[in-house]
Formats: sequence, C-alpha cells, structure tokens
Amino acid sequence: MIDKYRKTTIYLLLGIAVIIGVLLVDRLVLPAKIIEDKIVRYRVLTSTRSTPYGTAEVYIGDRYYTELGYEFTLDIDRPILDPQITLTQSMLFKNLNTVENKKHDYSDRLSSGFNGICLLFTHIIAFSTVFSLVLLIRNQNLSKNQFQNILLFNGFMIFITLYLWAIYN
Repeated sequence: MIDKYRKTTIYLLLGIAVIIGVLLVDRLVLPAKIIEDKIVRYRVLTSTRSTPYGTAEVYIGDRYYTELGYEFTLDIDRPILDPQITLTQSMLFKNLNTVENKKHDYSDRLSSGFNGICLLFTHIIAFSTVFSLVLLIRNQNLSKNQFQNILLFNGFMIFITLYLWAIYN
C-alpha cells in the first residue's frame, strides 16, 4: 500500500504546500491594499446550544457590512461605535487582514477569511505538510500505520480548516 500511494501522496502534499505557501506569502509578504470604508450595518451571530437542561444562545461574533460591499466578522464584546474604518486587503486572495478605526485596532479579533482560528490551522497544515513530505521522501521504511497517520492527520486538518472557513465566511 505504501509503495503504491507514496508518489501520489507526495504530489498531493506538494500541491497543498504550494497553496498554503502562496496564501501565507500573500498575507505576510506581499503589499496590502488600504481601503477607507464606512460600516453601514452589523448583525450579531449566535448559535443555539442544546443540553439536557435546556437550550442557550451562544455568542459567536458580530458580522459587519460596509458601504463598499466588504463583509467581516469580529469576535468582540461590544459593537464598533465609530463607523469610519480602515481595512487592509491582501493582493492575491482579497482576504481582509486588518480592521481598525481611529480609536482601536480590531485585527486581533478578526475571525472571517483566513484569520483567527483558520490562520492557526493554516500554520498547522503548513508545518504538518513539510514534516510529512520529509518523512515520505527520506524514510523508505515507513510502516503502514505511519503512512496512514500522515494521510489522516493532514486530511483532518484540511477538513477542519475548510469547515471553519465556511462557518466564518
């Protein structure tokens, strides 16, 4: 099984590494577009949580909509009062990287796009992919269990990242 799927797995992991690498270079290295905008409305995102003792509304964040058509989610306790904001948008993927107004920088609370927990999982996928590629290329004596762990861990991390990205966008 390992000999049959080793090359396919290496090519898939290389493709994932290239995509994640381009995403991280776009976010961290390439220049970002600065946009002056105005918040026109927002809504509170909640989820219903059921327990044997009843149901409760769980706060997820606030979804903001701007005059120029941008949308983003912030995980903050109170809504933004000053509607004038400055956004920075990445060059390739058009991901919003920062949100700030004159009083406060909300970039650390930004959870939409590849920010927040999705960015953390993206970094985990990057490290896992590189580590897995090194193991697959250098170690010719991988056991079946090690090979399956490489496949399952990387697949699970990609699934979780895409699932979280779908929830917050």
